[in-house]
Amino acid sequence: MLSKSNSVQNKPANYAIGIALVAVMLVGYQAWRYFSLPPKLQASAEATKTLDAMFTALTARDSAKLATCMNRIESHYAAGKLGHKATAELRYCAELANEGSWDQAAKRLYWVVYEQT
Repeated sequence: MLSKSNSVQNKPANYAIGIALVAVMLVGYQAWRYFSLPPKLQASAEATKTLDAMFTALTARDSAKLATCMNRIESHYAAGKLGHKATAELRYCAELANEGSWDQAAKRLYWVVYEQT
């Protein structure tokens, strides 16, 4: 049977374990947020208009307009107006659409743009 003095001695250790668990959960949450968020677009106004047109093309399921948007996105990337990771994410959206997953591509692009705010 535990005496009262043993339970009092274990109390600080229990608090330390609790604080450590909370700290680990906070760090884990921050890591999950960091690695699950889409890349920052750092897009110019011109590139932002192209993203809007891309979303319209995806929701309209218009492959010709999507191809035009991707050409403009590639030119923005070549000019340094879009970063590598952002361009890769947009290419992935276009690939989804080209494979027939138009809704999934539109949702992913919406998520990328939404998380910029």
